[in-house]
Amino acid sequence: MTGRPRRRGRWVALAALTAAGVVVPVGGEIASHVLRRTADVPVTFARPVREVRIDAGDTRAVFSAGPAGRVGLHERLTWTLARPVVRTTWAGDVLWVKVDCGRRTQVVPVLDCGADLDFRVPPGTAVTSTSSSGEVAVRGLAGAVTMRTHSGTLDLAGTSGPVDFEANSGELAATGLLAGRVVARVGSGTVRLAFADAPGSVSARAGSGEVAVTVPPGTHYRVAGSTGSGDRAVDPALPDLRAAGLLDLTTGSGSVTAGYGSGRL
Repeated sequence: MTGRPRRRGRWVALAALTAAGVVVPVGGEIASHVLRRTADVPVTFARPVREVRIDAGDTRAVFSAGPAGRVGLHERLTWTLARPVVRTTWAGDVLWVKVDCGRRTQVVPVLDCGADLDFRVPPGTAVTSTSSSGEVAVRGLAGAVTMRTHSGTLDLAGTSGPVDFEANSGELAATGLLAGRVVARVGSGTVRLAFADAPGSVSARAGSGEVAVTVPPGTHYRVAGSTGSGDRAVDPALPDLRAAGLLDLTTGSGSVTAGYGSGRL
């Protein structure tokens, strides 16, 4: 007769300790699982937008094409104690977005606090992101895509605007790419680019990782770059010193591959 109240008391005590930031890691993981909560929040901004700038942290954000003159945002929030806040501010036609989890998850990092953000923006919208370990995906947009991250990932599909990606240990993966210009720099990570249209300029550098590029059959490029202690495989039909396009591909201790493909990874 007394077992159930005792168990309830233990969970209450565990929650209290977690809130105070003094629970041991294992207890925090249990509390995170048992006390986890979620919420779905739809948001619409009925105004023109030129660029979305997001401080992603470890958030997952997806951008896809929507109607002109508005921004649709679906927030999927997950938390244990402190509900995350998605802060949005406008500066003219630029939307700034940041996910704030407060200080509690910094004290006890095993506790959940995060957000998955799904944006629907006009096709010409530019996307600029900074993140620690977040994931950003962009689908079918024509605006410029810029990302600075510690260990995050950028996933592109059918985008046609210029791409600028820089990561300490991140990953860039692009399929059906229509961009004329791509600049990618990673310390230890991978850059994989599959072009559906011939690019004008590609500069991809990895300290200790892989660089792989495929371009449409029959196209030719000036090929530059070097490989330190890795393999380098460039299709012999690609290079042409008189070509307008440039593939500058360099790795320190990783592999470089460049050849023809279907535009898909």
